[in-house]
Amino acid sequence: MTKIISGLFFRLIKSMETWLFLVLLVAASAYLFLIPIKADLTPGVSLPNKEEKSFIELDIPARDIYRMSTEPIPDDTFIKLYETDDSAHDEYSILCTILTYSHIMPSILMMGFIPLFFGKLFSDNTIKNLISAGHSKTKIYLASLVFTMAICMLMLLTEAIVFAVLCVVYLWIPPIYFPAVILKSLVDLFFISVLSSVCLAFLFATTKKTVAYIIGFLLLALLINPLSHSAIRRLQDSRPSLFDTEEYKEIWERIKEDTDLRGNRFEDKIDLLTFDYISFYRGEEIKHSGDSTLPAFQRALCLTEIYLDPTLIVVDGLDYFDLYRLYRDGVMAINIAANMFWIILTSAAGIIVFSKREIHG
Repeated sequence: MTKIISGLFFRLIKSMETWLFLVLLVAASAYLFLIPIKADLTPGVSLPNKEEKSFIELDIPARDIYRMSTEPIPDDTFIKLYETDDSAHDEYSILCTILTYSHIMPSILMMGFIPLFFGKLFSDNTIKNLISAGHSKTKIYLASLVFTMAICMLMLLTEAIVFAVLCVVYLWIPPIYFPAVILKSLVDLFFISVLSSVCLAFLFATTKKTVAYIIGFLLLALLINPLSHSAIRRLQDSRPSLFDTEEYKEIWERIKEDTDLRGNRFEDKIDLLTFDYISFYRGEEIKHSGDSTLPAFQRALCLTEIYLDPTLIVVDGLDYFDLYRLYRDGVMAINIAANMFWIILTSAAGIIVFSKREIHG
């Protein structure tokens, strides 16, 4: 299998289309990343075009910026972030926006790359020659899958380099909390790999580039209308609001009377069993809504749709819950596991069909 992968990379380097895709990736990623950066930063100026202290000038841990609106942080850090004229909040917002963009261009390019690159392997009889040389169809397919995942990883690394170059140009040291950012990058990697594995499965099953292009286009439509959106709405609509209840009002009256860094005493958590958030104030739970009125089977069905949706984090997640909560409370880990499931499932289906198919040429 190693020889097959090496041959694919050799063919990749020789292909003119490869360099065109690379130029497109760099140019498009730089453009997308510059949208939020240009709104607040100035080239060659170490910090925003305003008289504010940057994240690096505040001398605080990046982790505290990520969790400042999610859980209590050290009081001295909280005071710096909320009583100092600083830009740390804007810098964190810029970084989150860039993270939401990071999967877009690799996803689009992979849906064009797979039919183009692997389609040629079928049209010029390379696949047939590999089979004639004694390589099994399963080995050829798995080598192709590993190769596409490696390409996905290289695309994300290229984007990371583009972002690093922009940081140098803008003299910007962003607030990067590596555990959360790396896990989000893994979410992107496995999401793009899911799209690639589905596209690859259809191409090897049909040997038709046109079919792979159509499937790729349909998969990209998921970025516009994720499968989990309707399930999330059904769960939200089924939970009655408690805002007007006496108990809820009493809790907030007590909170208003607390003047000791009140804003730094809240904690929000994601309830994985309901896909809702739970708030606490000094350890006391604040219920914003009641239990779902949906029957147990429908609730389970909604949660299944949500957690099995490959696009949950990359499209909807950073809007519905903030980055740190998705990382801390396990939603990202669940999403990665779900995407691994889809990769295994689609690859197994692709191998079964491809193994039974006669390759003509």
